[in-house]
Amino acid sequence: MVMWAVSTAWPASDTGRSYPPLPLNVITASYAAVSQSYSAVWVAKELGMFERNGLGVELVFIGSGATNIQGLINNNVQIAVTGAAAIVSAAARGVDLVMVGSMYDGMLFDLIADKSITATSDLRGKKIGISRFGGSSHYAVVAMAKKMDLDPTKDVIIVQAGTDRMRAGAIVNGAIHATVVTPPVDQKYKALGIHKLLSIKDLGIPYVNDAIVVNRGYYRENRTIVRNFLRALVESFAFYKNSSNRDTVIKVMAKYLALDPGRDREVLSEMYDLFAKEYYRKLPLVSAAGVKAVIDSVAEGDLQAKHLAAEKLIDNSILRELEKTGSIDGPNR
Repeated sequence: MVMWAVSTAWPASDTGRSYPPLPLNVITASYAAVSQSYSAVWVAKELGMFERNGLGVELVFIGSGATNIQGLINNNVQIAVTGAAAIVSAAARGVDLVMVGSMYDGMLFDLIADKSITATSDLRGKKIGISRFGGSSHYAVVAMAKKMDLDPTKDVIIVQAGTDRMRAGAIVNGAIHATVVTPPVDQKYKALGIHKLLSIKDLGIPYVNDAIVVNRGYYRENRTIVRNFLRALVESFAFYKNSSNRDTVIKVMAKYLALDPGRDREVLSEMYDLFAKEYYRKLPLVSAAGVKAVIDSVAEGDLQAKHLAAEKLIDNSILRELEKTGSIDGPNR
């Protein structure tokens, strides 16, 4: 579908002559969590980057990976930004999907612990909380243990303990000794005597958490639309990483996270710094090793996923094209 709209990319005429509006391809794009990890998508929407790239994007929140995938299948959603585990699970059932980008590399977790844990060697024989078996927090703890030469089935005790907040409470109550949480670590946890032991990202464990995914049939027929969406996101990453845009990005994050840009400035600043400096990249390529790690994790509970090949679920060609044309730095607006 094409709609006509005035684009801010066209300068006003100093001769008084009016320009025709630019055509926008209208699509629906979804994101799967109200999390700071999706903030580059929000920035692209709020600052008109999609429109500058020829897209009229209706951005919708769909808080379930499976429901995001169903939206793609039904063509109610044309592009989704959602968890890679949900994508792999759908692909295992024969849904023809392709990941064309990812939000960041690695695992978005910090390991936090009580005062008795001062080094990773102290985790031996201790209880480590996760949200649920088979989820990304479970995979993070298992992969972390292996990196530290600990047997996740013998040397540590992995228990389900609910949400980030519930797991932090379980540490305070002595029910568990450590857990992984989404960074940055809440100041409230620190006040309770919980401390950050390490960032899982620093361990170099390959993983793709959140990916940009499309139905392969839609991709074949609408490559230009997908390219324009990715170009807008690349522009957003460049804008985000430019420290002079810090205040603007924080305002966008505050809006979507339902925080106050003044009262909650400290936590918003921590979130901004984390993604601007550590997680967001200029070129959001999908890592084949990261997708393979997701496949291996999903396959532990879904044997149908074992036959999947990571390379067949990925297409980085558009991002490579943007790299060659010098589009990855984006305008510093």
